Formats: sequence, C-alpha cells, structure tokens
Amino acid sequence: MKTSFEVADNVIVRRFAGDITQEDITGLWRELFSRYDDLSPYRGIIIDLLHARLLQDRKKYGEMVRFVQGKLDRLANLKVAFLMDTPQVTQIILMDHMIKQLQIRPFATMKGALDWINI
Repeated sequence: MKTSFEVADNVIVRRFAGDITQEDITGLWRELFSRYDDLSPYRGIIIDLLHARLLQDRKKYGEMVRFVQGKLDRLANLKVAFLMDTPQVTQIILMDHMIKQLQIRPFATMKGALDWINI
C-alpha cells in the first residue's frame, strides 16, 4: 500500500494505492486527528481510493464507523468525499446512512468531489 497526504484550497486529500483494509482507513482518521488539532479551517476531506483495492472486513468496518462516530465533534461542518470505482460505492453509502451527522458521498472524479465540497 502507498499513501500520500496533501492540502489544496482548504481541502485535505489522502490518496491510497494498492490493497488497503478498513484498518488502513481507520488509521487515516487517527492520523488526521493527530496531525490537525483544529479542522475548522478546512472545507472537506477527500479520500482517494481510485488506485486502491479495498479489502472488506465487516467487523473492522464497524470499528471504523464507531471510531468516526466518536469524533463527530471534530468533524463538524466538514464534507467527506470518497473517490472510488463503482463496486466499492456500497460501503460508502452504508457509512453515510450510519453516520447521519456527517456528510459523506462517493465520487468517481476529483472534480465532482471538489465541486460538492465547495458548494
């Protein structure tokens, strides 16, 4: 797995390549919260999985969702966009339904994600 982290126009972008697990995504959230004490200056977060293959594990998925739910106060007013291919979209739609307090959407292009975040 390869990753990169960048900020552009008040949007935090995390890119993944290769095989990744829900634990890797949870690690992204942990790193985000340790790296940024205050997320209020940012408009959103883009998690780019276009060059990654997400290995599914229902137990770890539930742990990731519970972890994010426990940090909702730090994510207030942020939008979270996932860039991914169609087969993986179901997990993100499910996450959006499970964490109603956070705006989460899947996208196929960076432009679509940025347009939505910047509305």
